[in-house]
Amino acid sequence: MKIRKRLIITLLLLVLSAYLHFYYGRPELAESEYLPAFFLPVSQYLRMFTSPWILSLGDIIYGLVAGIFIINLVILVLRLKNSSKKERIRLLKKACLSVACIMAAIYFIFTVCWGLNYYRKGIGYQLGLSSEKPTKIG
Repeated sequence: MKIRKRLIITLLLLVLSAYLHFYYGRPELAESEYLPAFFLPVSQYLRMFTSPWILSLGDIIYGLVAGIFIINLVILVLRLKNSSKKERIRLLKKACLSVACIMAAIYFIFTVCWGLNYYRKGIGYQLGLSSEKPTKIG
């Protein structure tokens, strides 16, 4: 992928992530907009798709990301070893932009699929439980 395209994708993901921050600290919005429109359909699909697996989807994603990162790091080191100074600077810029793009994508996907769920109203609210502290009996 060309550097300009990576930069555009990274900036777009950062803008979308900034938009998602609008929901942070607003449980009413998370309950009324995010939950029915996005979280419930996505979670049902993910449960259907991943239920036969022993490992969680997060564990599989973490393993894949770590493996790809290690492979790309080895490739980068080998390329840096056999290149001129000017070429090294270009390769390092490209690698840094790639890492930023990947991190922005991971952050956005996590926030959309799982992260906004933490800003919903708690289980106590959903079950109609009292928020008062229990008193001692006797």
